[in-house]
Amino acid sequence: MATFFGQNGICATKKQAKFLLIYSKKVLNFRKHAMSTQNSMEIGMLRSALKIAISGNNDGEMTKISQSLDALLLKYGGDIYPVRSLNDNCEVLLVASIVAIALRAFFVQTFQIPTNSMLPTYYGVTSQVHSIDEKKPSRSKKFFNKIFNGTTNFHIKADYSGSLEIPIFKGHSRLGARDGVVKFERKNKRSCLGLISTTERVYKVKIGNKYQEIRVPDDLSLDDVFLEQFGNGQKSWQKFYTTSPEKFKVAADTMWFRPGIHLEAGQTIVNFDRICGDVLFVNKFAYHFRKPKVGEAVVFRTEKIKNLPGDPRYFIKRLVGRSDDLIKVVSGILYRNGSKIRGSEVFEYESSKTNGYRGYTDVGSLAKQNVVKVKEGEYFVLGDNSRNSGDSRFWGTVPEKEVSGRPLFVFYPFNRARSCK
Repeated sequence: MATFFGQNGICATKKQAKFLLIYSKKVLNFRKHAMSTQNSMEIGMLRSALKIAISGNNDGEMTKISQSLDALLLKYGGDIYPVRSLNDNCEVLLVASIVAIALRAFFVQTFQIPTNSMLPTYYGVTSQVHSIDEKKPSRSKKFFNKIFNGTTNFHIKADYSGSLEIPIFKGHSRLGARDGVVKFERKNKRSCLGLISTTERVYKVKIGNKYQEIRVPDDLSLDDVFLEQFGNGQKSWQKFYTTSPEKFKVAADTMWFRPGIHLEAGQTIVNFDRICGDVLFVNKFAYHFRKPKVGEAVVFRTEKIKNLPGDPRYFIKRLVGRSDDLIKVVSGILYRNGSKIRGSEVFEYESSKTNGYRGYTDVGSLAKQNVVKVKEGEYFVLGDNSRNSGDSRFWGTVPEKEVSGRPLFVFYPFNRARSCK
């Protein structure tokens, strides 16, 4: 416990006396029922006298009154006085929690980029394939990479010996599908003593006549990992199938990719890193005073978008059209109301196909130079990575009221920290 006086009756400082006023007020507010009217009046009178002594810098009176007030508070303070560290810490945590909730509700929230639809402006979850001969990183290096670079290493070794076969979703059209090419199942996983439930992707590769599971977080697809490791330099599964159809065999409801590799038990199958998507702060306060501008990246809720299935989520896209705007794409260039769109340097990069931007694709509602008129009270949004983005071309416009805020800056991974465009 902590009081303002020791056994020797040392005089409190002026600052300590002010704290004594604070706690005496708390005692009167919350412990009045546990004392007589005379005692509560006495505490009130001592408080008034102490205020006068503090304002007059009268050290002698301050000491005398503070000691008398301290004695009464010790008798009637209960759990409020003397101050106990547990009570004090709980109060601080409660206030901090309230402030954090208020900040998140009205001012700032965190948001993690889920996909690569905004590349190269923002990074979603990606992978980096390493040589199978590269040694597994040490624990200290794993820890450093996880904390500072947002990477988690997966060094997958074969449990059995035999020829490797990788299952592909049946149907040639699936070779270009956005939701995955390599066949997998989703399964729930419980961690932290069963208190937290997460979802994993479970891939079942065949080695000889036996199956081996490879488990990764649900936000990571192994399509690019297997293609880079075994695709002979091909950039897409569709092209790989076209150039090497002999490597794909159909059996029952599965197409099997056979890279022609024989593995021995204990040999590395793949060695790769999962790289965390950008985690950024979103300014929720800005749009309380103005509407989003064309060219700004916006974060919005999906629950009111009729043609976007799945659970309610938050997406980030770039605003390219507002009420009554006319939008179209011609030869990779985006037009708004008949002119090349302006409002962001990203639009210039897309038009010139520079700095990693590849221009806009005329698909979905913008196919064949079709012109889309944005409805009243709606926003038309596109991903910066137009070739690999689900956006307003496919599922329609975003209601104005569903826009949550605009990105401020990326704060994690630390090696990619930067302000937002």
